[in-house]
Amino acid sequence: MKSDQLHRFLFIVLLVCSLCTTLAVPSAVGQSVETSYQYSTISLTSTVYSTISTSTQMWMPAQFDLTPSDYDYRTGSFSLSFTVESGGGGYFQNFGGYPCLFYDYFLLSAKSDHTIRFEIQLSMVERAIDLLILSPAQFWEFEHSNCGWGLKSSILQGMVSTSVVDWTVPATGQYAVVFATPIFYGGQIRCSAQDFFSTSQTQTVASNATSIYEITETVLSTQTSAQSVTTPFSPESTNLSSFTVTVVVIAGLVFGIIIVLRKRR
Repeated sequence: MKSDQLHRFLFIVLLVCSLCTTLAVPSAVGQSVETSYQYSTISLTSTVYSTISTSTQMWMPAQFDLTPSDYDYRTGSFSLSFTVESGGGGYFQNFGGYPCLFYDYFLLSAKSDHTIRFEIQLSMVERAIDLLILSPAQFWEFEHSNCGWGLKSSILQGMVSTSVVDWTVPATGQYAVVFATPIFYGGQIRCSAQDFFSTSQTQTVASNATSIYEITETVLSTQTSAQSVTTPFSPESTNLSSFTVTVVVIAGLVFGIIIVLRKRR
């Protein structure tokens, strides 16, 4: 019976040591992760510049630098006062030949890309009138030629009582507007002229555009907790308790072995 009691005692000692060791070991470490979302908005304002160009068509009466001698500013009528006779060099009012050209002219200063509109009315029906627009050099050659050089370049060769002619100015300068005919013309001619041109205006318009952007930020927060049954206050006390329990277990084992050895003797 003593041997059985000794064995029971040894078993109880080992069981108690095991429980102490288990209780002395710190509990497992737990982690918890929390996810939070943060929202924020950003406003961006940009300025957009737009250029708007507008073109306006305008007109005004054409201003003549020189008109025929009998020109009527109220009605715009005149007659062909110059006569060129063949022979004698071809200059106007030369004698010694037969009349070969009847003409008169205006001097007009015009600007490039303008359009001059001539409205012409003839009092003598079914009589042809030539309209020539000449540069100063061309006009000089016209006057000093034999019976009107350049009639083939006329921009109007009409036999109607009313005509409208649009002429686009090729370059800024002075031009001679010549009315001429190789056949005698004793009637009146009415001529009015309008100067058409375009004006451009450029305007810059600024407009603001606001864009709103939403930004989402994800924040992960990790919480770690540690608990110990034997030493809940500090890690140093946990280490010390573990060491003490280990010593007690070893001592109990040694003590039990000694008793068993003595019993066998």
